[in-house]
Amino acid sequence: MIAGNLRVAGVIVLFNPPETVMANIRSYVHQIETLYVVNNSDVGDPILERELIALGNVIYLANLGNPGQAHALNRGILAALEAGADFILTMDQDSRARPSLVSQMLAVLDEIPGGDVAILAPFHLTKLSPTPPPSRWQEVFTTMTSGNLLKADAYRKAGPFREELFLDFVDVEYCLRLRNNDFRIIQVNGALLDHSWANMTENSFLGRRVVHLNYPPFRWYYIARNFCYVYAIYKSVFPESYRLHRRFVLKQAVWALIFERSKLLKLKMMFIGLRDFKTNRLGKLKYSDLQSVKGNESGSQKI
Repeated sequence: MIAGNLRVAGVIVLFNPPETVMANIRSYVHQIETLYVVNNSDVGDPILERELIALGNVIYLANLGNPGQAHALNRGILAALEAGADFILTMDQDSRARPSLVSQMLAVLDEIPGGDVAILAPFHLTKLSPTPPPSRWQEVFTTMTSGNLLKADAYRKAGPFREELFLDFVDVEYCLRLRNNDFRIIQVNGALLDHSWANMTENSFLGRRVVHLNYPPFRWYYIARNFCYVYAIYKSVFPESYRLHRRFVLKQAVWALIFERSKLLKLKMMFIGLRDFKTNRLGKLKYSDLQSVKGNESGSQKI
């Protein structure tokens, strides 16, 4: 897509993609110039690859062996930059765009004072956030990766996503780094993205509605480790963001231990994540650590 003088490409990271992935991609592929599909699955999918290439403006990049979300994002973004993109739409495989998502976000650029916008973000429609605010746009501390328009010049200045984080809090760290470089993150509330965040489940606790993520155990390793790592860097700089994320993580951990299956395994993965933070061990969760806490059906979860 060329909006005025702005060239917009897109990057989506796949990992064992759901059956809905093609429908999700079709919801926005016509809104951008080129979509770079980075497949992080352990094995290739030639049928999916053919379907993607048949769309006409898709470049397929295989990352066999899952080197992590951050690595895949960097690979796709660098390809888009080399092709001359001014903005890069970053997408998750579980997200579906509403019509004109990209143009709606770009339309607010002229309304925002200053030229320091790094990310234009949509409003993510989830069970946790079913209704957008009434304002046309607002500045936010951080945003999820999916649906964002990342400015190419901001990426060049701030540098690539931190690949050592591998998964979880990759987006938070990047947003805080951008803000630490005097960039702004703008959420466009009228630009709606239907986002299937984890396997969200609703329950009732003491008479009130509770929404929890139902993450598999291995995700709690990355959440615990990377939350501590990121805010060891940024806690003193952005204390309000730290308090918001701490509250969210602690609340979701409590709901996981009350409502979800594999409670003991999830708790063990949290402690391993904390241990690795303290010893500064980053990157992909070691298979030996996963096996050491294996004790039920979730213990063999691939990552």
